[in-house]
Amino acid sequence: MATAHFRIAKMDCAAEEQLVRMRLSTLDGIDHVAVDLGVREVSVQHRIDTDAVDAALRSLDLGTTHLGDGGGHLAGVDELLRELVGRQAVARRLLHEPGGELGLGDREALGLGDAVE
Repeated sequence: MATAHFRIAKMDCAAEEQLVRMRLSTLDGIDHVAVDLGVREVSVQHRIDTDAVDAALRSLDLGTTHLGDGGGHLAGVDELLRELVGRQAVARRLLHEPGGELGLGDREALGLGDAVE
């Protein structure tokens, strides 16, 4: 079984999610469909050619892009969340400590690196 990941740019409501699910249900060899409406992505576990899945989704004219196969479609999200939480912590501390200076760790957490102020 393979997993293919797609971005559906114009899928922004439950009705369009249902269209995607209905279209994929017409294909033999689809084992599971996971939809993340918030990021407009669909993961499809299948036993058929990925091109057939891609063609079915493209036929809906909702702006389908094949993101890749295998792995999780949210690969890298944990790292991004850690980075954002770090930035939020630094920002909160600076708000509560007016006049505080940014240390090297703070600068890195905010994505400033070695930038000169």
